[in-house]
Amino acid sequence: MPTHASIEDNTKRFTVLSEHAQGTASLRNGAIDIWLDRRLQQDDGRGLGEGVMDNVLTRTRLRVLTERDVGDSEEFTPTQWCYQLWDELNHPIEAFGEIPGTSRSGKENYIPKEQQMDQKDLLRKSKEQGLNGNKKHNEGEQDHNFDTGINDEKNYGIDVIPFVILAFNRVEYFKQSIASLRKSDFPLSNPILVSIDGHVPEMTQYVRSLQNEFNITMVHHPFSCYDHPDTFPGYDESLNIGYKGDTYHNKRTRGTSCLKHHWMWATKTSWEIYPFSKTIFFTEEDYEYGPSVYSTLVSGQELLTDKYFGMVLENPVVSKRRAQRETGDDHWTIGHFRSGPMAIHRSTWNKLLDSIDLFCKYDDYNWDFSVMHLQNQNLLPYKVIYPSSRQTKHFGLDGLHGGKKNVAQGQLISFKSKTLKLSEPPRKKANKPFGGWGHPKDHEHCLYVAKYKGKLMKDTYNTKDPYSTTK
Repeated sequence: MPTHASIEDNTKRFTVLSEHAQGTASLRNGAIDIWLDRRLQQDDGRGLGEGVMDNVLTRTRLRVLTERDVGDSEEFTPTQWCYQLWDELNHPIEAFGEIPGTSRSGKENYIPKEQQMDQKDLLRKSKEQGLNGNKKHNEGEQDHNFDTGINDEKNYGIDVIPFVILAFNRVEYFKQSIASLRKSDFPLSNPILVSIDGHVPEMTQYVRSLQNEFNITMVHHPFSCYDHPDTFPGYDESLNIGYKGDTYHNKRTRGTSCLKHHWMWATKTSWEIYPFSKTIFFTEEDYEYGPSVYSTLVSGQELLTDKYFGMVLENPVVSKRRAQRETGDDHWTIGHFRSGPMAIHRSTWNKLLDSIDLFCKYDDYNWDFSVMHLQNQNLLPYKVIYPSSRQTKHFGLDGLHGGKKNVAQGQLISFKSKTLKLSEPPRKKANKPFGGWGHPKDHEHCLYVAKYKGKLMKDTYNTKDPYSTTK
C-alpha cells in the first residue's frame, strides 16, 4: 500500500493509513495484514546481492479509521476525513515553545498533562480556525462538515468532558456565563461545542470572538424555527388543516416545537462529534458556573454508573434548591432528574435511543419532561447525583443582576468531595403531558434526526441550501 488500505462491507469501512509504502494483504475476511519488517537469510534476486538480517529498529506510524455509511458507489473513493488524516500523518506540524499547563487562575488544569494540547491539537485548532474562526460570516455560511467525529482518543478521550452549550439569542446572558467560566477551573484546552438554534447574527459573532481564547467549535441547528419562521419545522399553517390537535385539542402553534427539535439534533450531533467521550456535559447560554465546575464534573464522573441517569450540578428539586445552603459540608447526594445542566453517560444516550419512538411521540414540547416520561416508564434511570455545593446558577431564575429574584446563598463556592452519601430518593409521580407536540410531522422529524446514520448538518427541507456560500 503506497498510502492506505481499506476493507468494507455494505455499512462500514475499515482503513489503515501509513506514512510510507508497506506490504499489505487481506488474508481473511474482516482483517488487514501489514508487513512491518522482513528478514531474509539469502538474496531475493531483486538486486541487493545479499540477505538482510539486521536488527535496526524502524519507526512505523499508522492511523486506523473506521467509518459508516461511506456511500454505495461501486468505485472506491476515500472520504475527506481519510484525506485529512493522511495529510496530518505525512505532514505533521512542528511546534516550538511551551504549552501552558495552567488555567488563567494559575491553578492546575484538571485534564492530565498527557492529555493537554500537543502538536496534533495545535494543528486541529489552526485548521478549525481556518474553517470557521477567522473569516467573515456570510448569511448561509457552512458550518463544519463533520464526515466523522473528532477521532482523537488522546486529546478528546474518555476522561475529557466536552461542554455542549445550547444557545439562541440571549447574548448578554451568554457573556455573563462565559465570564464565570473564565473565573473557574475550566481548562482552556477543553472542547466546547456551541450549538446555535439558527443563524442568529449577534450570537454567531460573539461565539466567533471567543474562538481564539477557548477551544470552541460552533454549529448551527439546520432545522431551527429562526431559519424557518413560516415553513416546517417552524410554523406552517397548512399543517393545521385536518389536524385534530394535541392532547388538549390545541392546534400546532408558532415556536412550541423549536426547543425539543434543537435538543434532539444537538444531543445526537454531540455524541457523533465526540465519539470517544464517555460523558458529555450539556448546558445552556444562561447559566453561571461555580469556581470548581470542571473538577466537580471530573470527580462526579468517577462516581457515575449505569444505574444513574447522570449528574447535575445543583439540587434538582426546585423547592429545595431555593433553600440549599453552601455550608462547606462537601458530599455528593442522590436525587431524581428534573431539568437544567446535566452530564450524561453514553450508556444513558443509548438507552434513550432504544426508546426513541416513545420520546419523539410523547405529547410534550419539553425535552426534559419527555425524558422524565421515559423514566416513569422504567425505560431510563431516574436517579442523578449532585454536589452539596452547587456549581451552576440559572440567570433566568436567580436574576442576571441580582435583586429580589436572586437566591440568598450569594456566590457559588468551591466543591472538592468525592464521597457519595447513599440514599434512595422517592420516585416522582408521573406528570400529564404539557401538549404542544401532537402533530405527526414533528414526530416524524424527531425520529428522522434520531435515526439518521451519521451527522445531519444540512437542511433537507429547503430546495435552496441555506449553508451554500453561493447566492
